[in-house]
Amino acid sequence: MPATSMTTKLRPGWRIAVAAFVLAAAAAAVLGPSDSGALETNDGCPNPDPIYRAHDSANAPQVFYIGDSISANADQKAIYAEKNWAKGWKTLVIARGGAKIQTHRCLNWLSFYWAHESSARAVVVELGTNDIFQINDGNAGSPPPPMPPNQRLTEISKVFTEVNWVADYLRSKCVVWVGLNHYRDSIANDKDTALAFNRHLQDLEDNHPNLHYASYATLVRDNTTFYNSLYVDSGHDTIHPTFPGKWELGAWVTRQVDNFCI
Repeated sequence: MPATSMTTKLRPGWRIAVAAFVLAAAAAAVLGPSDSGALETNDGCPNPDPIYRAHDSANAPQVFYIGDSISANADQKAIYAEKNWAKGWKTLVIARGGAKIQTHRCLNWLSFYWAHESSARAVVVELGTNDIFQINDGNAGSPPPPMPPNQRLTEISKVFTEVNWVADYLRSKCVVWVGLNHYRDSIANDKDTALAFNRHLQDLEDNHPNLHYASYATLVRDNTTFYNSLYVDSGHDTIHPTFPGKWELGAWVTRQVDNFCI
């Protein structure tokens, strides 16, 4: 399947389904974050995992990954590195399981600062799942209980504020932001909240020409091997792909970087 089909805009029917939620959340984001009952909070600054580097040739274009448990996985990092090596690119990954945007802004991480100051030709952001983890409508089967609509709007507006900061801070870089799975609910996110997050990324593309939304949901929908790695294969958990899916994800992310940045 051509890589361009992975990055198409959301279909009108999907947008209509969450239009009220998205519009209200966008309006709430203008007001800024609230301190009362905040879920999108700084959970402290855990020690980051060691920075992963591969094929660190001085003259090779660098791809800089900032992520959570998916990109922190040892197999996934090695697959990214292998795919990049085949393209003549070097790889740097800063990631940890459970990481949010705020985690990467911690003083002992400063991931976005290092990406900004680096010579990276592409910055791949694989964040959002943990940021919206507790924002759900009760349909995902996830551990948190259903959240009242008004509280959902308040909390996702805080996440949008974090996303906006990243988009503004990395304006000088070519950024590929891997979206969330709005195709089907997972144990962590319901698809409506994931769709609102993705729609916000798409809106940011309008005034951030360096930012490129990569539709992870389209990968889930259209790539049978990847879909099965989340929902069918032995050991699946609906979030972390099994090994065959890791290869598919690595190839797909590499195509996004190749199409948009290098």
